[in-house]
Parts: sequence; structure tokens; C-alpha cells
Amino acid sequence: MPQQKKRALQNRSRPHQHPVIQMLALDTHVLVRLVTDDDPAQAQRMQEALDVELAAGRECLVGHIVLCELIWVLGCLYDHSQAQCQQTMTILLGFVGLRFESMPTVVAAFKVWQREGGDWADHLIGAQMKALGCEAVLTLDHSVPVVKRRIA
Repeated sequence: MPQQKKRALQNRSRPHQHPVIQMLALDTHVLVRLVTDDDPAQAQRMQEALDVELAAGRECLVGHIVLCELIWVLGCLYDHSQAQCQQTMTILLGFVGLRFESMPTVVAAFKVWQREGGDWADHLIGAQMKALGCEAVLTLDHSVPVVKRRIA
């Protein structure tokens, strides 16, 4: 085997150095602790950890699933009204250092949710599918006999 190819193979087999983390994903539980402050000690630890990440110049990513879980948890387990959940979302969307998966999709879904109410996850699904080129969502949701719902 030529020496040059041998070196190339050796370089590939070396353990990779971990890249410097520039963005960190946030889990639902972290946001629930921060929003509800239901466990003040844990909420304080989460806030301090978040502050360290932001101070180090890292952004924190919130995915679609995390947003759906957060709103479900707040509404179902903490008995927050839809208006309270929407207020929480408004605060999160404006929080410097937080980034959201497909931000234009999240904003589009949020605007429809504010205007029409209903289920946050349904609006996010609709906005995501619209962004992907769909004109409607085939669904069994809602009590109407039509299963093809137009995307707002």
C-alpha cells in the first residue's frame, strides 16, 4: 500500500476530537422547570446552567416536539389556560439566546393559534406541512365529518 494512502487511512481511524458546542438543545423538563418554578431549587439550577451557556456564547435550540410537549404539560398537568400558554410562548419566542427549529414555521403556527385558538400541536403540524408544500392535512382530529382539513 502506498505510504500516502496508508497515512490517510490512519488519520481516519484516529478518534475524532469533539467539536466545540456552539448550540445546545433544551429538553422539555428544563423549560417546564423554568416556566413553572414548581421546584425552585431545580429551577434555579436550570437557570444558572442556561446562564452559563448563554454567557459562553452558545445558543439554545428548542425543537418542535419540545414546544408541543411544553404546551401539553402546561395545559394538562399545570392547568394553564390557553391564554397563559400563549403568553408563555410569546415570552419564549422573544427570549434572546433561544433558537427554534424552523422559526418561520413556529411563528406561522403561533399566529394562527393566537387567531383561531385550538390545539397548538395541530397548528404546528399544519404550518410545518404547509412549509413542506402540502395544501391540506388528512386527519381524524376534530369532531367534524371531514377528514381533510385545509391548512390556514
